[in-house]
Amino acid sequence: MFNNRLKIKFISFVNYIFFGIVSIGYKRKGKGTVKVAYKGEILCTWEEAGDEPYLLAKVLKQKGIKINIVVDKNRYRGGMVAIKELGSELIILDDGFQH
Repeated sequence: MFNNRLKIKFISFVNYIFFGIVSIGYKRKGKGTVKVAYKGEILCTWEEAGDEPYLLAKVLKQKGIKINIVVDKNRYRGGMVAIKELGSELIILDDGFQH
């Protein structure tokens, strides 16, 4: 996937910018905004988050990458929660161009 030089640059970038991932949480139970991870710590179950956001949180935590993950069908609202409540500086939209 990544060559080693690119991987090192990406990891260095992650250490300077606090990322947030926003997902719609496809097939999750519940509605509204759910904070899945805060600075790498998982805050909910996979049923509440949806399997993909939960798996992202779990894998990134194992790799030592501290990231915020929020699920919300309304991506704008989810992004605002990631920025204002969790302190994210850059938002990555999971499947951002699908809906």
